[in-house]
Amino acid sequence: MPWRTTPRRWLSFWLGLSVLVAPATVGAAEKHCDPERPDHCVQAVKAGEEVPFAGQLLTTKKAISLGQKAVHCDERTELKVEGLQNEHRRALRGEVERREIQKTGFQERIDGLKERLAEAKKEQERPLIEHPVIVTLITTGVIGGVFALSVWAVSELDKKITIQTTSATSTALIRF
Repeated sequence: MPWRTTPRRWLSFWLGLSVLVAPATVGAAEKHCDPERPDHCVQAVKAGEEVPFAGQLLTTKKAISLGQKAVHCDERTELKVEGLQNEHRRALRGEVERREIQKTGFQERIDGLKERLAEAKKEQERPLIEHPVIVTLITTGVIGGVFALSVWAVSELDKKITIQTTSATSTALIRF
């Protein structure tokens, strides 16, 4: 795990350093501060000596315990962050896959519309005589014309037959 400069790590580092260095510098009572945060300082004191701050004075055991807890807290925080990052990566992958499926569906719809457009253009390019409506009209007209011609022909034949029948009847009447 890479070393990151977090306030807890610096505090645990300085507390641990003070525990190790304190016996050697008890007489000196030097003050050691974090270069990045000058308000975080460690200073060894003797029993009965007045402390140079308004905070809480820790025993060696308590300082070591708090330093270890701070390190473990950072590790737990990093694990939680990694877990959340993994969860977000999975969610993002799922969203990307969903969007790809949508994109494929949209592309298929676009291709279908392009095909319909091509068919419509092809139909516009077809000669007018080949258009289904025109073919239907012409066919209906031809059939109607043939039917009308047939009706006319039948009526003309009927007239001729009637005239011949009438002539034959009148000739027969005259002979009587």
